[in-house]
Amino acid sequence: MGDIGIHVTDQQGQRHQVNAAPGDNLMEVLRDNVDVLMGICGGMLSCGTCLIRCEEKHSGTLPAVSDDEAEMLDALEVAQGCRLSCQIEIEPSLDGIELTLARED
Repeated sequence: MGDIGIHVTDQQGQRHQVNAAPGDNLMEVLRDNVDVLMGICGGMLSCGTCLIRCEEKHSGTLPAVSDDEAEMLDALEVAQGCRLSCQIEIEPSLDGIELTLARED
């Protein structure tokens, strides 16, 4: 698939190593490899099912939060460090990032 390694802990605490290519959408990578229920709105910023929590040591490697994403995160009332994976494009700086699925059910 690609050469950028992403470490993911699912909601049951199981760790997964997935690989992605630059330009891939993080939500799609996670949905295809870890959680088929992720991103039921298709990445349209309307469901929150692609919510992830980034380990603090990696938070600076993620792209900036857009105004639309910030609005949705506020509406979901999520903890610090949470992001919507549908809004994150894979880039080389994400290699080795550690994430936890934090989907609101």
